[in-house]
Amino acid sequence: MTGQICILGAGATRIDRWQAKTDRTDLDLLDEAVRGALEVAGVGRSAVEALSFTTPGPGTVQRLFSSYATARLGFRNAGKVVESGTGGWTGGLAFDAAAAEIARGRASVALALGVWMETGIDTATAMDGAIRSTGDVGYQTPSGATPLSWYAMDAQRWLHDTGGARADLAAIAVKNRRHAALNPLAQFTGDLTIPDVVNARPVVAPMGLYDVSPRGDGAACLILCDRATAEASGQPYTVLTGSAFAHDGAFQTGGQPVPVMPYKSLARAAALALEQSGQSMEDMDLFELYAPMTVVEAISVETLGLAALGQGGRAAADGVTAFGGAHPVNVSGGLLSRGHPTGVTALYDLMELHLQLTGAAGGRQVRDARHALHACETGKYNGAMVNILTAGGRA
Repeated sequence: MTGQICILGAGATRIDRWQAKTDRTDLDLLDEAVRGALEVAGVGRSAVEALSFTTPGPGTVQRLFSSYATARLGFRNAGKVVESGTGGWTGGLAFDAAAAEIARGRASVALALGVWMETGIDTATAMDGAIRSTGDVGYQTPSGATPLSWYAMDAQRWLHDTGGARADLAAIAVKNRRHAALNPLAQFTGDLTIPDVVNARPVVAPMGLYDVSPRGDGAACLILCDRATAEASGQPYTVLTGSAFAHDGAFQTGGQPVPVMPYKSLARAAALALEQSGQSMEDMDLFELYAPMTVVEAISVETLGLAALGQGGRAAADGVTAFGGAHPVNVSGGLLSRGHPTGVTALYDLMELHLQLTGAAGGRQVRDARHALHACETGKYNGAMVNILTAGGRA
């Protein structure tokens, strides 16, 4: 399957509280993303033979959204139209489903696309939905333990077990905000300092406002195709050279103790994807990692071997995982500052890597980027998907 699947183009809206602040609809946002992707790739709607949607967010009232959007967006030549939705790796699942249609020979061009709207819903309702979607409804829902609480407990354990510093976790937020200032799609771009992060309004101890990804709305679209179509297009493209899933069988409160770190599913999926690609971690020029809290990026960086245990935050403070460093992580601004419209976050991450590998990332362009690693997860990294992308051609 891999090696013959390419990304030919991508488009997305800026992430913002669109539903709360404007009268823009979910279909309007998605249309903007699709039009941008098609224009960049030089692909007409009639060439699209499959559409793989993410399940839209709780702010979308239309059911069977994929079929509705396919019609309203003017696609008349599609074969399979499908929706995927399972937590933070929803966008990754949609990408995988689109790639599968090409690998099976059922499409030469397929879209992985979606829209996420949630800011028209109050925070309490949104959090209740998050608990019911990703937590144990027999325990976590009555107790009120939100997903943010799980990660905060991980942060307490990380601080206790590794001797890592609170300021080092704050450095991750500062780094990502600095990256986001270079990204026109980012939700937050203002200046941020370590004291700002450490002294911010608490959300769930020890994490404060800037340690946590914001609520936001957005839409993204990737155009996937087979290698022959990519080469014939004359457009720059990237190649999917490795892809893997792993689930460690644990749950957030599954009744049996499991270690907080490293993230076993991430380690396993990364190893499998790298083996498939014929690359090593040292070959990766940049990383887009699913990290809805600062501590998640720290543990992920350590799990991948980019920093020693307890040094994932220090790596940000020292510039190792910053733009221009040895292992740039979340140059897009990541979930913390670029934004986190949950169902399409992975599509935004993959778009960032596509832009980087085709030399189209503007002021945040990682020099001579050829290989990149993407990771997304499904609830406290008990499950992970990892994709390896490689530059295939440039204009």
